[in-house]
Amino acid sequence: MHYKIQVQQRIGQKVALSSSSSINSLQVDHERVEEAKLAGDKVFARASACFQAKDHRGAIDLVQEARGIFAAAGDGGALARDREKVLGNLYAVALAEMDRGAKMEKLLEMKKLNDLVKLKRQAEVFGIDWDAFKEVAGID
Repeated sequence: MHYKIQVQQRIGQKVALSSSSSINSLQVDHERVEEAKLAGDKVFARASACFQAKDHRGAIDLVQEARGIFAAAGDGGALARDREKVLGNLYAVALAEMDRGAKMEKLLEMKKLNDLVKLKRQAEVFGIDWDAFKEVAGID
């Protein structure tokens, strides 16, 4: 009978030790998650500032950095999932703006080329030497 009491006491001690260490590990994880929230939110704020400054590539890079911080929070991905809607929206808008900017640049280049073709045709109609006209007008 005495043996049963000793076994029960040892089991009770082990349970008490394991529950106190679990509480400490949960507390450390909570602190880690809070630190990740703060760090990730700061990076996201910088990404928003980059987007407002029309630095879309910088915003995309910072969004990816914030995703990494949130994913490494140690909470099984809950923080990353929670923040993904906002991060994904900024990422999508920045990417769309980059594409729009590239298309606009190409469109302006095509317009400039079209204007040069029109000028050349007009020069030909009026009998003006195109090379001389380009030199005088400063057209490359």
